[in-house]
Amino acid sequence: MSINWNNLRSWNGSQEYSFEELCSQLAAAEPVPEGARFFRKGTPDAGGECFWQLPNGDEWAWQAKFFRSSPGGSQWQQLDKSIKTALDTHLRLKKYTVCLPIDLPDERKSRRNSALQKRDQWVAKWEHYAAQK
Repeated sequence: MSINWNNLRSWNGSQEYSFEELCSQLAAAEPVPEGARFFRKGTPDAGGECFWQLPNGDEWAWQAKFFRSSPGGSQWQQLDKSIKTALDTHLRLKKYTVCLPIDLPDERKSRRNSALQKRDQWVAKWEHYAAQK
């Protein structure tokens, strides 16, 4: 089934808010340990739309970005800012899920980095940053 995200109904005046709400509702339905508490956040969101706080104090957060095409320079910068903010404000963050309404292309045959390869580089960069925190 192909979903055309451009047809996403606006919520609170924008498709971006609608996508954030959808991702938050999906996050709220995730299986979590007994006794975990779910928090939906407003603006500013400290790097995430919502998070689960586990009984041991660890946190799992979700960030939604309504990008309509593969991330370019400014979108990667938005993601960088979100993850840095999340790591700086959620000191017990153990899992961070980024929701995008696109499939990242993987152009392995070309000589340039694909969006999927850039995502892998981005993940490695922030795993390193998180390990230092």
